[in-house]
Amino acid sequence: MVNGKGYPQGLTDKQIPLQAKIVSVADTFDAMTIDRPYQKGMLLPEALERIKEFVGSRYDASVVNALIRGCDSGEIGQGVVRFLVNAKNAEIERENAQEAEAAVKEEELLNVG
Repeated sequence: MVNGKGYPQGLTDKQIPLQAKIVSVADTFDAMTIDRPYQKGMLLPEALERIKEFVGSRYDASVVNALIRGCDSGEIGQGVVRFLVNAKNAEIERENAQEAEAAVKEEELLNVG
């Protein structure tokens, strides 16, 4: 939280590394928009509005604005590639496969020997 109420060190605004600010917003966005067994994910506009409500208290404005720009451009929220690795092999589970395939080449995803 940019207001210093976060765990563990109570850091505020400029004391918080940019990477931590990004992860905080990304984690919240993911939690809000992904379907869970107990709850359906929010629609993109609703999730973004909820996140914007906490700019300045929980989230950094520049990070939230970058998320919004990414969603508006279609770079975020259009498709997900998930990697599921087990002891024997690696599999790729795709959601919105057309968008995922356009973004990456399958042979470059994993090089498991």
